[in-house]
Amino acid sequence: MLDANVSGVIYAYLKSKGYDVLFAPISLGRLSNGELAHYAIDQGYVILTHDRTFHESVAIETPALVKRLKLVILNISPGAVETCIRLLDQLLETALDLVEESGIVMITPEGVRVLEGSVGSNPTPGANTGGRSAGMAGSTVGLHIYAATVKNLRGVLFSSLGAPELREKLSWLRRRFRYRNLGLTPDMISRYGEVLGAYAGRTFVELGDPDPSLRDLLSLYEDLTGLSRPVLEAYCYASAYVSPVLALGERSVEELRPLVLDQVMVGRGLSDRDYKLHMRIADYTVLDFYPWSTASAMRALELLAEGTAPDEVMADRREKVGEDKRRYWRISAEEGRPFLLYLDLLPILLAEAGRDGAREIVSSYGRIAPATLAIISAVVL
Repeated sequence: MLDANVSGVIYAYLKSKGYDVLFAPISLGRLSNGELAHYAIDQGYVILTHDRTFHESVAIETPALVKRLKLVILNISPGAVETCIRLLDQLLETALDLVEESGIVMITPEGVRVLEGSVGSNPTPGANTGGRSAGMAGSTVGLHIYAATVKNLRGVLFSSLGAPELREKLSWLRRRFRYRNLGLTPDMISRYGEVLGAYAGRTFVELGDPDPSLRDLLSLYEDLTGLSRPVLEAYCYASAYVSPVLALGERSVEELRPLVLDQVMVGRGLSDRDYKLHMRIADYTVLDFYPWSTASAMRALELLAEGTAPDEVMADRREKVGEDKRRYWRISAEEGRPFLLYLDLLPILLAEAGRDGAREIVSSYGRIAPATLAIISAVVL
């Protein structure tokens, strides 16, 4: 069972290797360490975690559980996913053997060792203790990890494809973005974990929550608008990470349609050079809009919460999108297929939330809501 601080990419990797893995936050919701330990013991899971004090918190909460706990602590930064996967590939089987004998072990770059105080805790050469049940779901990331991710992120993936078509798109993207990152939302990892496991590594990275209240805010958006969680996660994580959405496949366009404010059409096939240039321009669209569009969204919510229709704010957003479309003059056409979508959650949110909903967003989530309501470009691939 994977703890909440373990990357979804690791979940996908372990699934691809045939392990019976449970993503604790997705499958079980928010549990204390003691509650998670109790469930793992009852169900026969070994817990995999990055938390070096997991067993200590269990001992405080429910002391009797510690002797029965089977825990593997991965003593590596959660953001160093490639290093984690390499060590798990080399040392996980050894750790699982030791945990059956000793209860709590830790994996480190130096090897695996049994933690003092666990059952049979004589030190074992080449072993680092640790552990948590395999489970995952958008854990909150540290500011340093968030900042580094934003710096190198070139898109947030959204897909409605089947596994074979997705593999083809992922292979093309990995070639195109060898030295940049593409983000995976918790929903993408949950739906495509087994496919993504084969691509674990540098290019594709799990997006954690930059604020602990993000998931609650997404649930509120879901309740107010009726939009699907996959669509909301793609849009809101792209907004929070100041990045375009990469919509894989034509069906994705239809799923994103409720958010579309405007679009750029193309009437011909595009070369890799065309994609390279205009995907970079799509990145500029998000970045150039960002300070204004997030502040504008908050102003619209505040006006609605006060009982005033934010018509001028919304007209301004539409006007600026119309002006931005000129960036794509090299490829744009009157008819054809959509290449770029301008996504904006704000219109449907204002229409469905009403004054009471706007008040709740402003009063309870005013610190983070603007970051989730930028105007976002979505490139259709």
